[in-house]
Amino acid sequence: MGTTTETTLRIHSSGVILRRDQNELGADEIRRRFRAGELVRIARGIYIRHAERPRHEDFRLRAAAAGLIHSGAIVTGPGAAAIQGFGGLYPQKMMIDVLSPSVDGTSESGFCRLRKAKGDEATHIVDGIRVTTPAVTIMETALVHGARMGLAVAESVLWTGKCTKKELADAYAHTARRKGRSAAKFVAETADDRSQSVGETLTHWCIRQAGLPEPLQQVEIFDETGAFVAKVDFFWPEFGIIVEFDGNVKLSGKYGDPETVARRQLERDTALTNLGLRILHVKWDEVFSGTGIRTIRGFYYHFAALRGGYLGSWRLADLRR
Repeated sequence: MGTTTETTLRIHSSGVILRRDQNELGADEIRRRFRAGELVRIARGIYIRHAERPRHEDFRLRAAAAGLIHSGAIVTGPGAAAIQGFGGLYPQKMMIDVLSPSVDGTSESGFCRLRKAKGDEATHIVDGIRVTTPAVTIMETALVHGARMGLAVAESVLWTGKCTKKELADAYAHTARRKGRSAAKFVAETADDRSQSVGETLTHWCIRQAGLPEPLQQVEIFDETGAFVAKVDFFWPEFGIIVEFDGNVKLSGKYGDPETVARRQLERDTALTNLGLRILHVKWDEVFSGTGIRTIRGFYYHFAALRGGYLGSWRLADLRR
């Protein structure tokens, strides 16, 4: 089991605080801190520190709690992805998928969706919590939650290099007779390692849903002298069309002063358009909701019909990490 913080309050290494782990002093401390608003209760006997944290961290803590409170539990699906540090989308109600030897069929308990463990699942331990391996986590996400959610986890895992396409294919081969296998097949065949964020995966998903030809992904653009100009997300070289995903993080301050970042973005776009290239920027809300499908389709067909040329050259970016 993961280590705990040896103070009056015993805190699991995952960040979860369990009432069952406390002695009498620790139990009193939980009550005191909870009344003071320093702790948040996520389920009976389960607490986390009150803090401003991103949604993915809240989801990870819920997943960790699920793995700690159920005897013999194996966390799988999006929850297992979160515990292992991978990206993805969240299930409805932030439910955590748990495989358990002590249940029959499928049932819900609090924030957990429990399913019978077969006993032969490929697993490993993270922070004292048993989770399915990356390849199995991907397949379970696709089987239960559909192709889009499965693809989001898959491309995050492949980008980090924690799973190979062969391992993904092998995991798919073990899903025979499972409901949702068509989604798992799509993910196993389609996922690649060139999406650097869930937003890029969703952008690519929208491009596919728009029925467009497959673009090149992560492409370096050079001007007519051979000087590097920019690396772009999606590119159709035959038409000089670029689609870029713009996440909210770009102007959040994480990458420097937002005004400076915005100015550099404008300068970059100007350099690309001066070569005769056409650029469409899509945002998270568009690719998440799917409204970007129509926008991308219209942009592509408008400029593809013009068949304009452009200056410079391109090559696929080397993404070896």
